[in-house]
Order: sequence, then structure tokens, then C-alpha cells
Amino acid sequence: MDFRFADRTAICARVRAPHSEHPTGGPRQLQGSQFMCGSKSRWDGPASWLWLIAVGLATTALASLDSQRARADETPGARDMLLRCLKNQEATERASFKMETDIVLKQPDRQVRQHTETRLYRDGDRVDSKGRLEYLDDPNRSHDFQSIVDKDRFVQSLVPLTTADGTAPKMWAMISQKRSPYFWSVVAVPHYGGFLDGYVGGTGGKRLVSLMLEQGNFQRLEPEVIGNTRCEVVMTSGRRGTATVWMSPNEGFAIKKFKFEKVSGNLGAGDTPLAPPTTPDQGATKIGLSTIADEFELSKIGDAYIALSGKLTYKTRYSDGTEANETYSSRRKEVTIQPDFKVLSVFQMDLPNGTPVSDWDHAKSGLKYEWRDGNVVPAHADFEVDAKGIFNKSNQKSWLIVVNIVLFLGLVVWLTRTNAKRRHLHQA
Repeated sequence: MDFRFADRTAICARVRAPHSEHPTGGPRQLQGSQFMCGSKSRWDGPASWLWLIAVGLATTALASLDSQRARADETPGARDMLLRCLKNQEATERASFKMETDIVLKQPDRQVRQHTETRLYRDGDRVDSKGRLEYLDDPNRSHDFQSIVDKDRFVQSLVPLTTADGTAPKMWAMISQKRSPYFWSVVAVPHYGGFLDGYVGGTGGKRLVSLMLEQGNFQRLEPEVIGNTRCEVVMTSGRRGTATVWMSPNEGFAIKKFKFEKVSGNLGAGDTPLAPPTTPDQGATKIGLSTIADEFELSKIGDAYIALSGKLTYKTRYSDGTEANETYSSRRKEVTIQPDFKVLSVFQMDLPNGTPVSDWDHAKSGLKYEWRDGNVVPAHADFEVDAKGIFNKSNQKSWLIVVNIVLFLGLVVWLTRTNAKRRHLHQA
């Protein structure tokens, strides 16, 4: 409403009132709306204008409140935000990409610097990761690797880049039927940028957002601005710790930052609660863990917002007052969502025949295995055995002992039955 005037006596206001005073002094009812122009009335003067201004401000405030309520109604709840965030992260479950990570591991007594470069193919619960891990401070430990987790097993090959004595590096491999923990080690660890897809240690084998959805008890915190991005903030707490995520509504609620903290009493590795030592000889124990991931750069690829880079800082606090700090800076490129795996030569381990293989499921058996035509078989076996193996020359003495024990037990059983028959015949 625009009020313009030059002379108060020239103001005309159309008003509606229940009654006004009659010129003779008695009341006179006004029918409908009447104009009062020129002459002074109770609508003239500073008080009337203040009243009109107050009405205008109140109307504006109500309109603003209605607008805010409408925006609040459009903002999804905490659970829906987390589900949208998870949908972005799950886009890389069928994808291929390259990843580079710079790593600094600071222990109380030393520091280790590493660098990884990998090409990863993931098709649901199958994964093929091939690359290089460099120890920048100890080149003799650097190696190329390939890790494959398929439907049946985990296979990994390693070949050192150099050797201390200058001899040619030799390839070796390892195998396990327990695919689940090794699948986690390939896709989720920060060495290979797993935190860009929401993976972090201490969640019980799931993404942090999945843990938050499981824990419930959502708390909506005040929105915060990260860089130039306004983020919604959600926090949950449970037995595994307290998790907080910052999500960008304009980027599909993809994560711009997350924090995961554990204190004494929260579940740690192996679902063992973090706690101070209970005996003097136990040594220092973990009493606190803190993980912060930030500096995320997002890009829309297909229908999802994918994290192309980010930084993760991991801090461990011990009961003796010391700390260990780990920093991972990862960069992802050449991202392809839903590639055609049928035309790609992936999920296949190509090793030379005779490559030594360690069977991690039977590490104490003493058996030696090797790769032969795509299979793991005993190496230099004295007996015809299957790939898992039972016998080998070094264990022959052990098996002689086992055989003697079995024969002894058989003799005891035979003597017992014979004595029982004799007592039965004697009683008869």
C-alpha cells in the first residue's frame, strides 16, 4: 500500500465503521462505507497513521510466516534426507572409476607416508581392484596388487616393485573362502577412498548413513553453511557412537561433511566396548575414536551426486594419554555408472602357473599351495590331495600320532564290550 499526500486536509479515506456521532450529538448509524474528506475525524492525526503502519507490518509478518511454514513443509524429514543421501552413495555399487589417495599415518613413535592408485570395478557384491600401494619412506615395501572378491572367494596377488637384495621381484598370492571381511577391506577402507561413498570403520560393516538409519533417534540441528552451500544437519547416537552428517539439499542431499565419534562404553573393534585397561599388564587401550570427513567435491553423474574428492581425518585416543592420527586425501576420476561388465575383462585373476599361494583359511596347516590353470593346488605334495589339503610331508608325524590315538580308543571300546559280554554270560 502506497501512501502519498501533500496536505492533511486533502486526505480522503474510505472507512467502514459500526457507527459515528450525529452532528446534533446523538449517534448515527453509517450504512456501508462512507467517505470522510477534508474535515477532521478520529482517523486523522499521527495516531491513525501509526495504527495503519502497525496493520501493514502485521500483515507482512503473517505473510512471511506463511511463506516460512510453506518452505518448512517442503523440507523433508531427517529420515527422508538420510535415505536420499544413501541413494547417491549407492550409485557407485555398480560402477568403475580410478582412485588416488595420499596417506599420512602418525603413530606416537613414528610416521608413515603412503600413496595408492587403483582402478576399481564393482558389480554389487563382486569387486575387482587393481593398482599400486607405495610406501614413500620405505620403497622396498611398495607393491602392485590385484584384489578380486567374487561369489565364492577372495583372491589377491602381490608383486613387490623392488627387492632389498636387487633380485627380480616374485609374485605371490593369497586366497580365502571368507569373502565378506575381505570385500569390506577392498571397497570400504580409506586407503582406497571408501569414505567418499560413506564407508567408515566402526559401523559394524555398513555405511555411516545406514548406521544412522538403524540407530534412529534423529536430531535435526540448525542448518550450517559449508563453503557457499547451505547444509541440513542430522545427528544420531547409539551403542556404536554418535554420527553427524551435513547434507546439501541442492545436490540431492549428498554429504558435504560427516563426523563419527566414539567414547568409552561405545562398541569398538569386534564389538568390544572401548574402556581403560582393567589390569596393569594389559597396556594402553583405546578409549576414544574420532573420524571427520570433509572437503567433499560433488558432481552429478547420471541421476546421482557423486563425491569426486574429499579428506578424512581419523584420531585414536589411548588410555595412556597418547594419540594416533591418520589423514587420507582421495581423488576420484573416470567414473562410469552401470558399465557393461560383459565386455570388460574383469573379475578374473590372471596369474602365471606356479605362483605361490597362501591359504588364509588354513594358515597353520603347514601346506604350500600354488596357482595352476586358474585353480589353487598343493605345491610339491607327496600325496594326492584336494586344493584345501590335509596331508603333507611336514605333518606326517602329527598324523601318526592321531592314528595311534584312534587305535588306542578303538582298543578300549573293544575291551569294554568284551568284558560286558563275559559278565552277561556269567550271570546267565
